[in-house]
Amino acid sequence: DGALDSGIIEQLTERRKYSPFPQFQTTQRPDRAAMAILEGRIVLLSDNSPVALILPTTYNTFIQTSDDYYSRWEIASFTRVLRYVASFLAMVLPGLYLAVTNFHTQILPTDLMLSLAAARQGVPFPAMVEVLIMELAFELLREAGVRLPGANGNTIGIMTADMFVDNAGTQQLDAVGTVTLQLYFANETGDGLVAISKDVEHNADVSNVPMERVVIEQLIAGPSEGEAYPTINPSTKISSVTVRDGICYISFDSTFITAVNNVTSDVTIYSIVNSLAELSNINKVQISIDGSTEGKFRDKYDLTTFFERNLSLVQ
Repeated sequence: DGALDSGIIEQLTERRKYSPFPQFQTTQRPDRAAMAILEGRIVLLSDNSPVALILPTTYNTFIQTSDDYYSRWEIASFTRVLRYVASFLAMVLPGLYLAVTNFHTQILPTDLMLSLAAARQGVPFPAMVEVLIMELAFELLREAGVRLPGANGNTIGIMTADMFVDNAGTQQLDAVGTVTLQLYFANETGDGLVAISKDVEHNADVSNVPMERVVIEQLIAGPSEGEAYPTINPSTKISSVTVRDGICYISFDSTFITAVNNVTSDVTIYSIVNSLAELSNINKVQISIDGSTEGKFRDKYDLTTFFERNLSLVQ
């Protein structure tokens, strides 16, 4: 046999292979392993494995957590007692529920017994099968919460009727909302910026288009006639728009370099930066051409620059 991971070592060295209880304690925290060594226990490490095995282990060691060592003894002791109580109740309550509801109903108050009987009306399973299904459901939800967290949302949990929309096709959902954008376009001479408010129909949940891309598309489309003048060549194509840590990364095609209406480089750059900075999640902007930040924009601005809001050009 080959020992490629600490989990394989654990299986090969177990004294009771068929025991449902763990015979080793595992951890990925260096401080937990260090505390175990200070307690006189053995820490076993395996090459290329992030998991350490701690032995010997007892039931009490599974009740302890790493945070207990960093808390005052009163808080640590109280939380540990709570864990003991919760562990005891988790083991005893299912059996106690079956014993009381099936064999010793006389120990329950009459009102509570009638309430339990009414709750079980229509259930096609015995109480024991009902408890097993409930335990399985809790385990499935726990595994779903650990294995399948959402990237930008809450962990998957129980879905209720309130989470669903009752729409059998008789009504049309109002999926589009109106958003007011603060955009910056060029003045008549092309050396200054003019702030324009523009209402745009947009819903990111339905269209899957981020607000940052909408802002840039509106800048490329230009202002209404007579309000101001465009700052970006209308033939410019957007390659990508991403946001990380408050920085918006934009990639245009090479058409972006071409000037329009004698607009200066400053006005073109800061019409984009100032318009995006109006969004609450944008602090800086970096612009690239065809995904590359090498070179300069119109021989003036280094494309590796992170631009911040500049209102000195606004009239």
